[in-house]
Amino acid sequence: MSANGLVQIAIYFLALIALAVPLGNYMARVYAGKNVFLSSIAGPLERFIYRCCRIDEKQEMSWQNYAAGLMIFNLIGFLALYLLQRCQDLLPFNPQGFPGVPPALAFNTAVSFVT
Repeated sequence: MSANGLVQIAIYFLALIALAVPLGNYMARVYAGKNVFLSSIAGPLERFIYRCCRIDEKQEMSWQNYAAGLMIFNLIGFLALYLLQRCQDLLPFNPQGFPGVPPALAFNTAVSFVT
C-alpha cells in the first residue's frame, strides 16, 4: 500500500473518531424526542409528508403495517428500476444511444436491488 493510501485511511479514522461523540449525542436527542437544530428546518416538511400520507406520528406501527409498507416500497422500487432500464433508449441524457436492457436482465437487476 502506498503512503497516500495510508494517509487517506488515517484521515478517515480520525474523522470517524472525531464525529462519533457529536453524532451519537445528536442521535440520542432525536430518538428521545428532544428538539435538535434541524427540527425547525425538517419539522415542517416532515409534518407535511405525514399529513399527505395520513400518518399519525404518535401512534406505534404494528408489524403488519411495517411489513405492508416494506412490501409496497420494494414493489415500487422494483417497478421503477425495471421500467428505467427497459426504457433507457427513450430517456433523455443518453448521448451514447444505449438501447433498452433486455427483459430478463432488467428483471434480474431490479430483483437483485430489491433483495
